[in-house]
Amino acid sequence: MGGLTTTWLINAGRVALINAVLNTLQNYWAQMVPLVAWDKDTLPKKEGGLGIKKADVWNVATVGKLVNWIYCKAGRLWIKRINDVYIKNQEWHNYSPPTDSTWVWKNICKVKDKLKNGYTDSIWTLSPKGYSIKGGYDWLSPAHVNLDWTVIVWNNWNIPKHSMTTWLRMHEGMNVKSKLVRFGCCADDLCVLCQLQPETVEHLFTTCVYTGRTHLEV
Repeated sequence: MGGLTTTWLINAGRVALINAVLNTLQNYWAQMVPLVAWDKDTLPKKEGGLGIKKADVWNVATVGKLVNWIYCKAGRLWIKRINDVYIKNQEWHNYSPPTDSTWVWKNICKVKDKLKNGYTDSIWTLSPKGYSIKGGYDWLSPAHVNLDWTVIVWNNWNIPKHSMTTWLRMHEGMNVKSKLVRFGCCADDLCVLCQLQPETVEHLFTTCVYTGRTHLEV
């Protein structure tokens, strides 16, 4: 018997799969990067983030694929049904759903309204290849300034652990004692390595005599 696929699962099984896998992945990343604001975590790496997708925006971009099929009048039975029952002779670009429409249809129309400025004459004008989920996501996400230091942090020569540590350092996200003492997590803020100065990010990376000596020995 071949490998298990979602086509073999009943709806209850699919719900269990979502709870067991997708929610677990979301919880994992949410716990891995609590030291830096989530708005920064979800930025592209070149803009100082970790490149984690925003689930709500990605969901809109995914539904945008359905919106695009309606724009293109794709040869699918459900699109023909929608045109016959809902849209009829109206223009899809400016269409508004009736108040008694289903929840699903109303939300598809809401996504259409969010994406409509990207269309001209039923054509997605932001890419010569037409609409894509990634393209829709990028368009819905506001652009920020590219940061020079990201090239040093994220490259093929760095060890991932070192890249993550440097990224946290750039965002002042490291749990040094000078930060922890303010939350009552430790009694003093002295550096655990040299016991001479307060433990700050700048101290650990630049002025600590212990880390400086260790670096020279290596």
